[in-house]
Amino acid sequence: MKIRNSFIVFVCLSFCGISISKAGQFINLGFEDANYSGDPRGPDYGLVSDLLPGWRLFYGTNEQFGVGLNVFIDSGYYATIFNRYWGAPEGQYAFKAATPEGGPSWKLEQQGDVPEGAKMLAYRGNLWTVAVNGNVIPLLITGPNVYNLTNVVFYDISAWSGKSVTLDFISPNTSPDPFSKGGFGQIDSIAFIVPEPLFVENDFNGDGFPDVGFEHQDGFVGVWFMSMGPDIDFFELLQSKRC
Repeated sequence: MKIRNSFIVFVCLSFCGISISKAGQFINLGFEDANYSGDPRGPDYGLVSDLLPGWRLFYGTNEQFGVGLNVFIDSGYYATIFNRYWGAPEGQYAFKAATPEGGPSWKLEQQGDVPEGAKMLAYRGNLWTVAVNGNVIPLLITGPNVYNLTNVVFYDISAWSGKSVTLDFISPNTSPDPFSKGGFGQIDSIAFIVPEPLFVENDFNGDGFPDVGFEHQDGFVGVWFMSMGPDIDFFELLQSKRC
């Protein structure tokens, strides 16, 4: 997984003790599976099935079957994977797409199963529109913004946890830069985030609540209860037994 350690503290602001995992049927979420044997400096072109395995690529509503490698065109109309020679943020490859101002957006699409218990979808890049089965999902929070590239972006995926879905990433077609003549989208390190169950000390019956009502500081004497009524009844019981 290509989410760096520097982001873990940021994620933990929302969840305690998370694990990050990829969906079983989703592949190439980090764009690392490109099948390319040419000059790594490029520029070059290849089939989507080779350079973006697992993904379908659309420009507007038109499916594209070719994609670039380190291809950046001044006209502002391109879709390409790019590598360390052109500043890929993590790993070997990332994906970038550009479109003229107000023009059609690029769309990356893949079908797969959202992991059971997944709460968030995260990636590194700038703000894309993310849709599941054609429904735009809510943006939760973004990381620090550097040169219009947000470090990590989080979306709410909880409604589709454990379900088979069509996942779309739709590139922006405008730019926050007033001097730009088009929009661009950069994306990498897509991941599903599944919170781990919180550990509850002294939960003997697995109901999520501690079962020890009293424990001596030496740890050898204690009083606990399970499947009883309200706490007030238990503490009244303790008071009635005091010497």
